[in-house]
Amino acid sequence: MDSFQDLIATNSSEKTANGDKHFMSHMPTSLAAIHVVGTFYQVGYEVGKKFRNEIEQFYKGTSLFDDLLPFYQTSNGRQIYEEYLDITKDLYPQYVREMEGIADGSGRPFHEVFLIHIEPEISTMLRTGQGIQSTSAQCTTVMLNYIDNDGRQQTVLAHNEDAIVAMPKTIPYMVHTRITTDAESPSIAEEWSAYCYPGHIAGNCFSLNIHGLATTTNRLFPNNVQRGKIPYYIAARALLSCDSIDAAEEMIRTDMHRVALGMSVSLAFSAVADSEQIVANIEIAPTDTNAPYGGKNYHVKRIPVASRKEEGFYFHCNRYDRIPDVAEGEEVSSDHRKRRIEALPVPSSVDDVLAIIGDTAGDERFPVYRSGKEPDYLFTAATGVFDMMASTFSIYTNNPANGPGPVMKIPMAKRTVKKIL
Repeated sequence: MDSFQDLIATNSSEKTANGDKHFMSHMPTSLAAIHVVGTFYQVGYEVGKKFRNEIEQFYKGTSLFDDLLPFYQTSNGRQIYEEYLDITKDLYPQYVREMEGIADGSGRPFHEVFLIHIEPEISTMLRTGQGIQSTSAQCTTVMLNYIDNDGRQQTVLAHNEDAIVAMPKTIPYMVHTRITTDAESPSIAEEWSAYCYPGHIAGNCFSLNIHGLATTTNRLFPNNVQRGKIPYYIAARALLSCDSIDAAEEMIRTDMHRVALGMSVSLAFSAVADSEQIVANIEIAPTDTNAPYGGKNYHVKRIPVASRKEEGFYFHCNRYDRIPDVAEGEEVSSDHRKRRIEALPVPSSVDDVLAIIGDTAGDERFPVYRSGKEPDYLFTAATGVFDMMASTFSIYTNNPANGPGPVMKIPMAKRTVKKIL
């Protein structure tokens, strides 16, 4: 298996005496990354091995030990765990192999790794019954697809990744990978770059694949969590494999009627002409039937290039906006962020989008760019910005509106997509 040297975007990391990288804990200007080629298992193993310490540190800050493992140790909890594992093995066995690789590489039991990947479902069950707060991330996504009177086009997808305050801002990492189907006679199954939480498979945050498909995901909080259906993290990982927005919609239509929980997926696609650019947002709701919410459990909003900026602008937080009659849990920050963005001027440029995604002025208690200060309980760990006209995928670990700039910038070629590795 080929393994590539780690990439550190800037020189602010230091070396300890034993050669390990040590990162500044508060205002990071670096981002760890790994370049790796191999099978699903091999890629998971290399990531788990490389980021073993980060995984241990991250898992300690989650609900794994206080909620998930005690739940797993009950007969009902173990049955629910097995139901989620069974459907994942049935539909997406390759991602089970990837998680097995993470477990083996990091030296953790597989059941801990898989429990982390069904945390949204379990925490919703516990929250609904006992008032326990989920420790999953919540996010803000802003999209613009606009051409002005002078013919200047702005097509951008920007996403704030908000994380639990117990997580040091320095321990997420980028994974750049080419996944092959077989070690003996390999053909490329997937290739992508993704921002990842330690010990998680990719797809949950912001990602770019070899086909030119940019994806971001937002947690939604419906009360109607379903047993034995596709977990949120697995659904997000599967969508990362799609080769177009159309393919993502088709996967949702054919497979995602069996999702266990809710999600919002935002998409942009670089491999088209400028005039054909589309950004899209797809809401997905769980259901115990095949025809809920007036006929289906998802809603696709496509935004083609618009000559009026109001028509080319859209954003999403952690509430359902377009699927009616979904009973949801309380999400105060999302309500505040939505009201604040609605009060801001409609953007007409990339800088305007960054001003929105980095806004802290309008609502000090629950800002768009989050600080983790009470009464809020999450902070913005990173921002991913896909600028389709500049053909760049930029990652910021400080405020994109007024910080020092991106710590990593990945080129995206139009129409003919370059290899990521």
